[in-house]
Amino acid sequence: MYRSNFPDKAFIDNLLLRCSVPPQTQGFDFLSEAIYLYATGRYKNISEIYAEIGAKRGYPESKVHRYADYSLNQAFNLADTVNELFGTRYAFNDLHNKLVVALFAHYLIIHRAEQSKNNKEEANKDK
Repeated sequence: MYRSNFPDKAFIDNLLLRCSVPPQTQGFDFLSEAIYLYATGRYKNISEIYAEIGAKRGYPESKVHRYADYSLNQAFNLADTVNELFGTRYAFNDLHNKLVVALFAHYLIIHRAEQSKNNKEEANKDK
């Protein structure tokens, strides 16, 4: 089975694990890569992202989307984790695939900005 590897994979995987998304499902890896790709800002919609992910693995976009949906539906801690991270009040049923990918992509972008800021501060302390 194809396993993706990209920058920030460990950070994104940790977010998904905190939500109790089962890592043994194919949808876990698809969601992880979709979050990374969404954060690049190069895509207009989630279907484009899932089409690219599917093309690498020989799956149609619809199947990648279904696998991701399945994995999110198994994540019993999804709403609690999202609400804790973002200060929101989403119900589990409100957290559809595209919304979760978008929220976590934005969380990744914020994380990168904070890391960059901390790295600059550390570099300035060393001078």
